Amino acid sequence: MNFEEMSKTVKDMMALFEDIDRQTQSFASQTGLKCKSGCGACCLNPEIETTVAEVLPLAVHLWEDPSHAESVLEAIQLKNAKGACIFYKPDPLVPTHGRCSIYTYRPGLCRLFGFAARKNKYGQAEMVTCKVIKDSQAKACQDTQEKLNQGL
Repeated sequence: MNFEEMSKTVKDMMALFEDIDRQTQSFASQTGLKCKSGCGACCLNPEIETTVAEVLPLAVHLWEDPSHAESVLEAIQLKNAKGACIFYKPDPLVPTHGRCSIYTYRPGLCRLFGFAARKNKYGQAEMVTCKVIKDSQAKACQDTQEKLNQGL
């Protein structure tokens, strides 16, 4: 892939990410579901993985900013293969809170994590969300599942 093709691919992916963000916001406003501010549970979960393709925009961004890229490489080298996301930054004032340091370039999985639906093996729509949202917003989750059953 040459630079022009990669540039177009990244531009297309960022447009897709913006569309995902719009749809996620729409889903959240229709259902009342929302991530707990500063949660980061998904960022701390070593079982959450993304694909190389999803981080291409971030890779290009880091390539264009070598000083930031060096700090990311150092962070990767200090981490084990599995663990908290290297881009999760704990809040120094509130130990149980944090934020994404690459929010604009976060992968698609991160954009959808708390607000997704899928068809199960029986072809029925089912909500896919995290334990934090399920536990803290049980009624909204139940209502959302009912709306999905009705074709939301």
